[in-house]
Amino acid sequence: MPITASTEDGEHEMFLVRLLYMLQQVDSRLAEIERELQSLDDGSKLEARLGEHKTVIEDLRERIRVVRRDVMDLELALKGVEGKLEELKEKMRSGAVRNPREVVRIEAEMRELSRQKDEIETRALQGYEELDMLQAKLNSEEEEHKRMSEELNAVRRNYEERLSQLHSERERLIDRRRQLVSQIDSGVLERYERLKERKGGIAVAAIDGTLCGVCKVTLTASAWREIDNPEALPTCENCGRIVCPPPELWGENE
Repeated sequence: MPITASTEDGEHEMFLVRLLYMLQQVDSRLAEIERELQSLDDGSKLEARLGEHKTVIEDLRERIRVVRRDVMDLELALKGVEGKLEELKEKMRSGAVRNPREVVRIEAEMRELSRQKDEIETRALQGYEELDMLQAKLNSEEEEHKRMSEELNAVRRNYEERLSQLHSERERLIDRRRQLVSQIDSGVLERYERLKERKGGIAVAAIDGTLCGVCKVTLTASAWREIDNPEALPTCENCGRIVCPPPELWGENE
């Protein structure tokens, strides 16, 4: 008896091998969907990088705060040294110091204060230079953080959209699979499932000219004789897979 399968146009005669071919297409697509679901980028890695990047920015801001505080302290220290130096200069200019030893002592103190002033000015200049560098770095990192945040939002949107599409397609395919399985004898279905497990998920191969579409070996005469038998399962003697003409040729021999 011919095996029937329903289509949008109603019932029509359906070869068993064609039902299995359609089942194989559904199963292959379901496997592809599962692999894609496993590999979908939900943004977790980018989110982790964003968290690490936020720490970098926070460290930069803290370093800027510390350097700015140190520069302010240096500015205060510089004013103090300059004030003392000016006092001593004024004292020397006034002629109030007449003792030679006192003059020598004050001159030595002024030299020390001048040395301290030069050192503080150098350190303050270095601090300002570091502040400029840190601020430029911070600006760059903040721009990068903004870009990464926008990228993360886009990744999440794409993930949710693709996830919904895949789930919808999977549900449709599962329904289609139930329809196909309901039309296939349990023994045949068991054979198909065993083949699929042993053959890397491909139990049914479309014929490619005169070749098995998977292993690319020429089909035997016995396989060709079974092609037109609605209840037969023509098999590639090389790889053991069930073979079926591709859908575009299904009407040629009917």
